[in-house]
Amino acid sequence: MPSYPHRDALSHRSSGLSVRDNEPQPDMERMRHYRLGRLQDQIKKMGYAGALLFDPVNVRYATGISNYAVYGMHNPLRCVFVPPEGKCTLFDHDNLEYFGEQLGIFADVRAMPTLSFFYYGNLLQEAADGFCKEIADLVATTNPENRRLAIDRFEPSLARGFAKTDMDIYDAQEPVERARSIKSDDEVTCILHSISVAEEALAEIRAALKPGATENQMAALLQYVNISNGGEWSEYKLISSGGRTNPWGQEATDRKIRAGELLIVDTGMVGPLGYFADLTRTFICEPCKPTDEQKRLYSIAIENIEYNMSVLKPGMTFHEFSHACWKLPDEFVGDRYPTPLHAVGMRGEWPMLCYPIDLHKRGHEGTIEPGMTLSVESYIGAEGGTEGVKLEEQVLVTEDGIQRLSTFPYEELLMA
Repeated sequence: MPSYPHRDALSHRSSGLSVRDNEPQPDMERMRHYRLGRLQDQIKKMGYAGALLFDPVNVRYATGISNYAVYGMHNPLRCVFVPPEGKCTLFDHDNLEYFGEQLGIFADVRAMPTLSFFYYGNLLQEAADGFCKEIADLVATTNPENRRLAIDRFEPSLARGFAKTDMDIYDAQEPVERARSIKSDDEVTCILHSISVAEEALAEIRAALKPGATENQMAALLQYVNISNGGEWSEYKLISSGGRTNPWGQEATDRKIRAGELLIVDTGMVGPLGYFADLTRTFICEPCKPTDEQKRLYSIAIENIEYNMSVLKPGMTFHEFSHACWKLPDEFVGDRYPTPLHAVGMRGEWPMLCYPIDLHKRGHEGTIEPGMTLSVESYIGAEGGTEGVKLEEQVLVTEDGIQRLSTFPYEELLMA
């Protein structure tokens, strides 16, 4: 299988330097043009007059703007209008327009009302109505014959405001997710930077894992290593120990970890340059001798994840992968992870595939394509069991197969 050209330069090390020192750097300008081009291709393909994007991650994908990202997830203070071709129009929080103006990449930069009750109180709908009219006028100047506008996030005030215009509203998530699904070499380089930071954090957590350490302390280490290396935020605190490893999905607490207990760390972090590292490891707190049950669960999880990586091929349909993937033993079906495989990029992304048992609910169509970056997931925990094991790897789909991007080793003590 061919190797990704930058992978050797990004191997884990404990030099004490930033994990980004002396590593290949992406061409940010080239990457921005690639991303915008892919998005505009999808907008044209679906026949839209444009897309209005509020989600901070989608705005970043289209434009490169990243400030106030987490705040913007619950306060809609910025959006961008992306036409089918040409330059975008940025709407930014009043008095913050200079962030966009400095980039020099927009056709126009305008002030935007922050469409929340927090900002406008009983004047919210009035502000939203004015903004919706402004957008309708903008669409009319760029494509007067087409009133089909795609929007990725919809506040109730926007729904009422656009109802007073002649716009025909559609969901922008499909063109955005389809655009984001195929990564350029520059994007893969960004993902590798984030994986390197995540693996540095996993090494720090493994070294700090002693009896009496808390789950929250482990979560703090993950955040510290990420931010100190230029990373940004964690999507969640999925770090749990002992009996809290089953069922999966419990976030970190002040619980003290005891010798002989398992600790699961799901990195789930937006690292340097805005790209996601989503790999998971299960450790055991020493000094101890692992139980036979712990080793059994761990060996099954490895079998699960390695098998699914072995059958994953470019050109497979989503249904073909679902039918070909590792068959969950009956004892683990009840508490199965929602997906054996999902895409990653600037966060967890489309597609999210499912096990055969879930095809009747979520078995949508699509194909595994070269350029996709994917997380292969395994959670092994019996319904009503006392512990569980989770592993997760990130891979790149190439023309010839897949290449593993994550390199952090499995837990030797649990494999003995």
